[in-house]
Amino acid sequence: MEFGKENSLKLTLNRNWRRKLYIFCVISAGLMWLVEIGMFYGEINVLRLSQTEHILRFLAIPGIVEIVALSIAFYRMKSKQYSDGSKNMTAATLAFVVIASVQCTYYFVAPFLSLSGLAVVLTVIFTDRRITLRISGLSLLSLGVASLLNALGARKGDTELVFDILASFFILAVCFICALEFVRYEQELLQGMKHSYKRQQELIDEMKVDSLTGLFNRKALTESIEAKIRLYGAMKQPMQMAVMDLDFFKKVNDTYGHAHGDDVLIALAKVIKERVRGKASAFRYGGEEFVVLFQKQKMTEAIAIIEEIRIVFAMQKFNFMKPGQNVTVSCGIAEFEKLNWSAGDWFTKADEMLYLAKNNGRNQTIYYKNGESHTLN
Repeated sequence: MEFGKENSLKLTLNRNWRRKLYIFCVISAGLMWLVEIGMFYGEINVLRLSQTEHILRFLAIPGIVEIVALSIAFYRMKSKQYSDGSKNMTAATLAFVVIASVQCTYYFVAPFLSLSGLAVVLTVIFTDRRITLRISGLSLLSLGVASLLNALGARKGDTELVFDILASFFILAVCFICALEFVRYEQELLQGMKHSYKRQQELIDEMKVDSLTGLFNRKALTESIEAKIRLYGAMKQPMQMAVMDLDFFKKVNDTYGHAHGDDVLIALAKVIKERVRGKASAFRYGGEEFVVLFQKQKMTEAIAIIEEIRIVFAMQKFNFMKPGQNVTVSCGIAEFEKLNWSAGDWFTKADEMLYLAKNNGRNQTIYYKNGESHTLN
């Protein structure tokens, strides 16, 4: 997967999961407050506390803790100064705080002792081993706090408390192991998908490359022309297309054979690649015809590069030819001038310049600019 696309998808998924986790925490905190308010007005006082103690222990303290945690998490997750990984850690920590708040408020209810295991399980959504390890450590700490509150308070002297603590520790350990294994599985699955996608992209790229010359092929040319035209309206940067065709190439094939004809094609492709590297894109259109697309270059610069290719290639020596024999190339160049031009219009104009060069004696460059054709002296 392309790095940019992969990163964008990952950021979007993480952002969506953080939002869902935040909503989960708000709903959970709200439900806890509603239950406590109902118990208070229903005069359900399990620990036989005074009204002040009841409000403090079951409403004020957990309420303040959760409001502070929600506020900090909201700020950190909205702020641009924190990384995506830091925001994921914040969301996971918020979930832990809300869950631990319930655990440490209702510590005297045996099933709630193991509640922090839920916070550990929730960490798998971010596929980050560090988050799972940190939340597991905090969950173990909250289990210790809830157990200590039990031992010193509501269940002091209860012989079954130690079994409840051990059972809760066991559940937490299982949650921790399962979460780590699931994170590892998700990471391996993601790596496998990345590898598969990368291979797919390589195959697609191979389909866009001419196997003989190593240049991009006609399919890639069509896509590139259309992309450049789309950008032209916004960028308004000069663009030129050069179409090149080997002179008398059929005679080369008929005289020396197709294998040596391929050598000529490869030689021209090599010269093109060396001269346009970092300045333009080169394509094999088909047969003995090649195309070079320029962007951000002045017409004079594009002409100079094409002329250099033409002159250098004309001096190429082929060991299967007699001394003094060579192969030449004719070139046509057209600058993109009209917004209503299609890809076909632009190519046709450059191709017309090529055939003018052919009809004018070959081994030369003719270019189109400002509505007119120009022959280089």
